[in-house]
Amino acid sequence: MGYNGKILKIDLSNEKFTEERENYADIVNFIGGKGLALKLLSDDLERSDPLSSQNEIVFSAGP
Repeated sequence: MGYNGKILKIDLSNEKFTEERENYADIVNFIGGKGLALKLLSDDLERSDPLSSQNEIVFSAGP
């Protein structure tokens, strides 16, 4: 399939990380790294200041 089904979230402010399992339905519905990255961002971010320290960056690989 090409996916390992894991998401690594790193909190630079608290110097902590968590590993989460990706939902299989999301992998099927949001094809490729770009699709999953946009899904993660839309789930986690609210409208905020573009220069806020609360913003996220997603690195993902796609076909």
